[in-house]
Formats: sequence, structure tokens, C-alpha cells
Amino acid sequence: MTHTEEINVIDGCRVLDRSRAYVIPSGAEATLQFVFRNKQGQPVRLNDDDEIYALIREPLSKGSSTHDASSISDPIFRITCDLIQEGTDPDFYYEKVEAELPADLIDSPGIYQVEWAVFAAGSERPNRIASSLLSVEASNWTKLETELGRHGGPPTITELRYAIQDNGRVDNVLLQRCEFSADQIMMALIRPVRMWNEQLPLLASHNFNTRNYPYREQWMRATAALLQQAAANNYLRNKTEEDGDLLRNRDVSYDKMARMDLDRYMGFVRQQKHAISLNQGFGEITSDYSLINSSWHY
Repeated sequence: MTHTEEINVIDGCRVLDRSRAYVIPSGAEATLQFVFRNKQGQPVRLNDDDEIYALIREPLSKGSSTHDASSISDPIFRITCDLIQEGTDPDFYYEKVEAELPADLIDSPGIYQVEWAVFAAGSERPNRIASSLLSVEASNWTKLETELGRHGGPPTITELRYAIQDNGRVDNVLLQRCEFSADQIMMALIRPVRMWNEQLPLLASHNFNTRNYPYREQWMRATAALLQQAAANNYLRNKTEEDGDLLRNRDVSYDKMARMDLDRYMGFVRQQKHAISLNQGFGEITSDYSLINSSWHY
């Protein structure tokens, strides 16, 4: 199945400053389709001899410079892209870039950064780079026997929308649309895992990414709080004296709820990491010289 980029549109205008996003189910064949655009949002023509690649990596993983997805647990997927001409008029056609996702990737639920690069013939460095976000969402068709597919990945965007009641005009009577775009939700999903990794004590054995973070309910609550915090910042920046009391104070209400939930999440993180750290400080040394094979504890 071919997936086109999701570009944010507000009042009929493309919002090009935000990341373009893809949301796909895991386990299903998938091809991403991308269009290079200029600052005005118009498609950019590419040369017939240009070479186009997509580099895809999980943002909290170190990845590998070998780009060999079959031999490491944190791969960078390097994909050679195809050019598909759109339109037949020689003066107005442009190219779409297509990247067929490998099986190791579509069986690995998580959030990914996608970087598209254009290389002129014979060049070692790209002359054009564009970025987008990819969410591979867990489905029953994921092959769990693969190394990267054993974990459930992040909560789905649909789960998050249900949790915060952001399913479009049905829930948002005033906005008449979803308040948060797919790329905003993806960025918010990354942060709770980074907050865990950076909170003291630092535990190399318990660093996680968006593929394997195990505390799913806490993850969803923290993500919802971060989205509320982002909404509070937006309301504060855009409120006017003409707003009614309810609209004028909604930034305060959102910020209060967000702070409360984030404090709960960070309390959970600190408690869990200290418990893990203490557990790692205990062990035993068995004596071979004792008739009863006694153990010395430390």
C-alpha cells in the first residue's frame, strides 16, 4: 500500500514549517511517497540522473553506520528510492519519490525520523534534504518473532486521541477539527521516553526507545500531559481581551492539569529508577570451600 505524506492544512493553507507525517500499521507492506517542495509549497523538479535515498532511524537509538538492518538491534534503514513522474505536460510535470519499506522496519512498531536526500550524479554529499516523521503502529499482523518486533511500540495515535477527546469536530465543537496533528502527537510520544533516559540515576541497562519502552499506561498519560502543555502555551500566546472568561482562562486550566500529570509521571520515573538501581546493588558470592555451600551476601 502506498502512503502519501500528511501535510498540515489550516484555513485551506499548507503549514510547511511542520514536519510531514506518515502513519502506517505494522506488518503490512508499505511504500512511502514524498514530494520535494520549495518554500512556497510548490513541487520541485528533480533531474533524471539524480539519486534519491531515504534514511530512517528511531530518534532515541544510536543506530549503526553500517546501515545493516539484519545484524543490529538499532538499525538505520537506508532505502534507494524510485522517481515517479506526476503529470504528462513537459512544462508542468514533477516527480514523486517512492520508498518501499523493508520487512524489518514494518515489523518494528515505533516512531521514526525519515530523511530524504537528493544526490547529483557522482556526488558524495546530498544537494537537497527534507525530513518527515513515521509512526509504525502495532497491529495483530506484526511478526513478533523478529528481534525488533517483540515489543508493542508506542500507543497509537488513535489511542491518544480517544484519551484526550480529540477526534475532530465531534469532540471539538469550537475548533471543528482535530486540535493536534499527527506530527505533534509523534513528537510528544518521543519525550516521555527521553525524560526516563535522562532522569538520574542513569541506567545504561534500562535505556529505552519508542520501540521498547515498557510502561505503556504511564507513557500515554505523560504524552497527553505534554500535549495539554503545548495547547496551554498556544492559548497563552493567542488569547485576546475579546475572549470570554472561559476561553481567556483555558491556558491556566490546561497548564495546571499538564503540570499535575507530568509531576505524577516524573514521580513514577524516579521511583522506578531508584528501585532498579537498588536492585542492581545486591547479589551473592558462593563459597566453594564451605561444606554447606554457604553464600556471602553483599
